[in-house]
Amino acid sequence: YCNSCKKISGAPVVAWAGFSKNQITWTGEQICEFSSSKGVKRGFCKKCGTTLTYCGEEFGIDKIFITTVAFKNPNLFPPTEQIFTSENLNWMHLDNKILKYDKLS
Repeated sequence: YCNSCKKISGAPVVAWAGFSKNQITWTGEQICEFSSSKGVKRGFCKKCGTTLTYCGEEFGIDKIFITTVAFKNPNLFPPTEQIFTSENLNWMHLDNKILKYDKLS
């Protein structure tokens, strides 16, 4: 729900799956990255521009988050928590069955 993710995706919410960087092996072409803000790198497809990854110092330098829709089967990665809920659009309804955080703890 964070404003930064909404801005780069053009969507009201983005679902991410988090991993340690050593768990990930890229196949095919390498993604492109840019620094979207201090301590944050975002990855995208250089062919179509699709948002693919997020790495931010606030989560640790060894973490990478990949958009769930980038996987062949996004259903394998259902949401387990909602963060930055205070930045949610007022017409988006939060799932009350999933943990919510207004900001990172």
